[in-house]
Amino acid sequence: MKGLIMERVPIEFEGYRINSIDYSIYEEGLSEDKDKGKLQVKSLLTEDRKNAQLIIKTTVNDENNNRKLIIELSGFFTVHDIERAEEFLSVNGVAILFPYVRSVVSIITSLDNENAVVLPTINFTKPSSE
Repeated sequence: MKGLIMERVPIEFEGYRINSIDYSIYEEGLSEDKDKGKLQVKSLLTEDRKNAQLIIKTTVNDENNNRKLIIELSGFFTVHDIERAEEFLSVNGVAILFPYVRSVVSIITSLDNENAVVLPTINFTKPSSE
């Protein structure tokens, strides 16, 4: 587009992979998962800080349907703002990758029965009150 100045984005999303999915059915009342709803995030940077991998892991315990899902995804990024890489990955990177986590959780749980689990949307730019 003529006259449009394109500013380089601080991080560029290159894609994602599903690292692992652990889906299980349990007998009613037997789930004792303490990590239910917990979102774990880990970021890895190459030595030159130009590429990054963001790993998100979450546990979904659907007590109404006696099932548990543990999923881990990796997102891959090119880093253009090396000085603020961690900052952009922890907020923007997670915000980019989390919808893929939500989608995979919904798809996997919908294959088992008609009650798909839909994770809530999360605003990663606001501090959590929990």
